[in-house]
Amino acid sequence: MSPASDVRSFLLPDLGEGLTEAEILGWKVAVGDTVAVDQPVAEVETAKAAVEVPCPFAGTVAELHGAPGDVVAVGTPLISVRPAEPPAGFAEPGVVVPAARSAGPAEEGASDSGAVLVGYGTGGGTRRQGRRRRAPLPDGPRTTASAAASGAPARPGRAAVVSPL
Repeated sequence: MSPASDVRSFLLPDLGEGLTEAEILGWKVAVGDTVAVDQPVAEVETAKAAVEVPCPFAGTVAELHGAPGDVVAVGTPLISVRPAEPPAGFAEPGVVVPAARSAGPAEEGASDSGAVLVGYGTGGGTRRQGRRRRAPLPDGPRTTASAAASGAPARPGRAAVVSPL
């Protein structure tokens, strides 16, 4: 068995918009039961709703901090769980580390780690390019009212368009 210092207490979280307490309606587990991560362990009622509270730990229930009808303040222990003993040689549950890839001929010189947890990858030679900008238009004939008003000549063969506005 694990020492008592290995017991982890799950504190009642803020169940929404600054609520400060919740009443325990009932327990879905008992002391000695085995629980999984995200398994509902209690049903509580706040000023706004009745909800099932899932446990963020896996293991054996060591203690229930309250009985049905008790009011528990946010931030105080709701349930204590003794983690399950990991198998020999197992360091951390839920963590998968991919084996290192050997660099093939096309990958030589690449500095990618290959291990990506979030995002689009460690991206080695390809970069995303932004939108292309259009080439500036060549100076065309001045055919607007402002060109006509300024007295600038239009190109030969083209008439200046003057707007009545």
